[in-house]
Amino acid sequence: MARPAAGQAGFKSLIVVPVKAKGELLGTLGLISKQALQFTPEAVEMITAMGHQLGIALANARLYEAQLRENEKLNALLDISGVGAQRLELESLLQRILTNSVTLLSADAAYMVRYDGEQAEVVAASKEFAGLVGLRYPSAEGLSGRIRSLGQGKIFSREEVTAMNCRPMLQDAHVRSVLVAPLISRNELIGALAFVRGPQNVRDFTQADLDLMEAFAGRAALAIDNVQLLKDLSHKNRLLELLIEEAHHRIKNNLQMISGLLQLESETAADGTLSDRLRQAIARIQAIGQVHNLLSQEMPEKVDAYTLINTIIGTLISSAPMAEATPQVALELEHLWLSADQAVALALVVNELVSNSLLHGRPADGERLHVRVLCREQDGQVRLVVCDNGGGLEHDVERLRGGQGMKIVSQLAQVNLRGKLEIANRDAGVCAELQFGMSGHAPASRVRGIAPDGGHA
Repeated sequence: MARPAAGQAGFKSLIVVPVKAKGELLGTLGLISKQALQFTPEAVEMITAMGHQLGIALANARLYEAQLRENEKLNALLDISGVGAQRLELESLLQRILTNSVTLLSADAAYMVRYDGEQAEVVAASKEFAGLVGLRYPSAEGLSGRIRSLGQGKIFSREEVTAMNCRPMLQDAHVRSVLVAPLISRNELIGALAFVRGPQNVRDFTQADLDLMEAFAGRAALAIDNVQLLKDLSHKNRLLELLIEEAHHRIKNNLQMISGLLQLESETAADGTLSDRLRQAIARIQAIGQVHNLLSQEMPEKVDAYTLINTIIGTLISSAPMAEATPQVALELEHLWLSADQAVALALVVNELVSNSLLHGRPADGERLHVRVLCREQDGQVRLVVCDNGGGLEHDVERLRGGQGMKIVSQLAQVNLRGKLEIANRDAGVCAELQFGMSGHAPASRVRGIAPDGGHA
C-alpha cells in the first residue's frame, strides 16, 4: 500500500528496498505506481537486487570522489614541497600556497596571516580580500588570534564571526562558514590560513575539510620556513661577502701604500745595494697584492694559478731594467685552483724565481734571455718549473741557495706549501722545480702562453 502522502497524490502501490554496500545501509530505493499492483516474490527479488547494485554503484562513486580529493591533496602538497617551490621568492610561494589551498577546499576566498612576536600581519590574500594584505594587528585578536590560543584549527559559523567583531571586510562578506588552520613549522606556530565560504556555497566546512587543511598547512608552513631561512641565509652570506671584499680591498690598498713608500725610499737611497733590496721588497709586496686583488674580484673561494702567474710575470717584465733585447717568457700553465694561503705562497715563489732570472740571467753573447715557466697538475700535485738560459752558476748553486730570495723561496716551499724544492744548473742556465699538494682544483685546460714580444711562447 502507498503511504498517505503518496495516496493523496493518486499513487496506489509502493515498494521500498534497502540500498546497501558491504553491509552498510546507504539509503532506500522506492518504486511507486498509480495502479494497484501486487508485487510477486520474483519482482521483489529483482527490485532488491537493483537496490544492491545501486548500493555498490554509490559506494564506488564515493570511493572515486575520495580518490579524486586525495589526488588533489597530493598534487597540492607536491606543488609546495618540490624543489621548484623552494626556489620561489617568499611572496610567490605564499600566493601559490593560497591558490592551491583555495582549490583544494573549494573555498570562495582566503587569506594568510604571519606572526611576528605579538603582532600579526596579513601577508597574502585572494582578490576578494586583497585589501587586507599588509594589515597588522595584535596577534591575540580576530579568528587567527583564537587559533593561536587554541593551538589547533577551528571552523567558525556566521554567528561566531559576527559575535567576535571581526574586521569589517570579513563582516561585509556575509560568510557562511570560515575554516582557520594553523601554520606550524618545527613545533612553532608561525601563522594561520583562513578560508571563507559565502552564502552562495551549498555547504559549510566539515571536520574532514579541517583535517585535510591541517595536513596541507603543516607542509605549507615547512615550505615557508625553508624559503625564509634560505632568504635570511642569502642575506647574511651577502653581508659576509661584502665584509670580506672590503677586507681584501683594504689589505690591497695598504700593500699599495707600503709599496709606494718603499718606492720613494728606493729612489732616494744613495746605496745601490739598498735600492735593489727595496725594489725586491716592492716586487714581493706587489705579488701578495695580486692575490688579494684576485680574491676581491667576484669573491672566488679559490685563486686560479693561471691568472695569478700571468699577472705577476706581466708586472715583473714591465718593471724589469731595460736590456738590449726584451726577454722572452714562455708560459705553460693550467687552470689550477688554489686556496688563498697557497696562492700567496706561490705568488712569492714565482716572483722570486722569475725575478732572479730577469735580473741576473746572462745568456751567451748574441743570445736572447729565455725564461720558461710551467705550472701543471701531476698526480694530484702542483708542479712549478722555472728555467732560464742565463748562463747558470758554475759550481755556485749553494751560493744561490744562500741568498735572501732563495731563503724566502725555501721557507715558503717547505713550511707554507709543505712541498719539495730542487734548484740546479741545467741547459746553460738555472732551473728550479717545486712540487706541492693541491687543496682543490677545477678541470684543467692546458694553455700555451704568449711571449711578451707578441710571439708564441
